[in-house]
Order: sequence, then structure tokens, then C-alpha cells
Amino acid sequence: MTEPGLRDANYAVAAGIVQLRTQVRGGRFREAGTGFFFRNGSQTFLITCLHVLEPKNELPSERVSFRAKTGQEYPSPCREVELSLRETSGPSFRRFKEPPIDLAAIPLTEKVLEGCWTFSFGPEHLPPDDIYLPIGSEVILPGYPMGHYDEQNNLPIVRRGSVGSLYPVPFNGRPYFQIDANLQAGMSGAPVLLRPDSFVYRYSQPFKFMGGPVSYLLGVHSEGFDELGIHIAWYARLLLDLTQ
Repeated sequence: MTEPGLRDANYAVAAGIVQLRTQVRGGRFREAGTGFFFRNGSQTFLITCLHVLEPKNELPSERVSFRAKTGQEYPSPCREVELSLRETSGPSFRRFKEPPIDLAAIPLTEKVLEGCWTFSFGPEHLPPDDIYLPIGSEVILPGYPMGHYDEQNNLPIVRRGSVGSLYPVPFNGRPYFQIDANLQAGMSGAPVLLRPDSFVYRYSQPFKFMGGPVSYLLGVHSEGFDELGIHIAWYARLLLDLTQ
């Protein structure tokens, strides 16, 4: 039986993370944040934070766009993908109603990603329920800090940090954990990945390491407290409910 986990983080970062630009009524575009692909069953979604699509005290976005690679070579050929966020019946993306959780999932059709070279995270990349993750474990976050990235190759910047609260305990009763990292605007929606060379074990199998170095999709970065350098990461298992 194959152990769960992300075995090739380089591939995931190169083909699974995109910069999001949103368009408000009137046609104005704004650099909004980070998104990544997630597949649940046969359906693929673009995951980001709800506030990336609907910023507080600003006009809600009408459309979102991103550049998708069409090949594996570098420099990378890309094409622009645009998605409508509004239908006559309401938003065309999924969100949580109660309690308020800062996550959004945009369904993608096969036609939208046709010809694109992409990687999708999935349930198999989530950590096991009984994982032992020591406090202070190192994490990486691929994204677009202040809109900065490798434009020629369409590659994100990878920031790093550490788990700042007891995992997987809900912080203050909410389904997120804290990370200690130097992050900037534009990183909202970035996946929080366990450092790829990490060794972990399970509570059900004390002191038995799991299959060599492994990475997991632990969460989704949402927002932070600049004066503390502490940030919120929603638990990745919420994506199963959001995309079901």
C-alpha cells in the first residue's frame, strides 16, 4: 500500500501554483494573490482565499485570470486563462457559509485547462489523521509576495516558516493553525507544505518513520499579523468539504 504524501514537491510548485489577478466592474485588474489546483474525484478546482476574490471594503471581483504553462521546458510557454466569478444566480465559486472560513474553490472544466501542463493536489496529499508533527516543524509556501515571481519561467517564489501552534489542534477553536514566517501581500491562498525533506511518524505507530522524506499539504495561508510575523493557515482537510 502506497503511503500518502507529496513525493515530488518541485513538480507541484512548478506546475500547481498560479498568480491570480482579479477584475472588478469597469474592467480594472488588480494583482490579488495566489491560487493552486486541487482535484477531488473527477473535478478540478482552483483554490484560493475568499478575500482574494471578495476583498473587504472593496468591490467584489467579476473575473479572475492566471497564466498556465503549456509545456515543461524553460522558458515556459504560457497562455492566459480567464474565468467568470459571477452567474445570474450568484457567485460561480464555492465558499463556506457557516462558520466564516476564508477559503474559496472555483470549479474548472477540462476545456479550461486543455493543453496546459499542471499539477493538482488531492486527498492523497493531505496528512494522515494520526500524523505526529512536532511544534516548530518547517514549512514552505510557494506564492507571489508583492507580485514578485520569475516572470520568464512563470514560477512562484518559495518562502519558508515554521508551525507556530500545536498541530492539528484548532487554534482558539477555529479550524486553522498558526505559522511563523516572513510573508507579504500576494501570498494569500498559497499552499502550506511540510518541508519536503521532513521525516514524520504516526501516533498509531510510535517511533516508526513513514517511508522516508515526505511532504504534505498542511493548509492554506490566509492572513497575518505583521507586527508579530504570525500568520493563519486554514487546515487543508477543509478542502474536502469545500470541493465535495
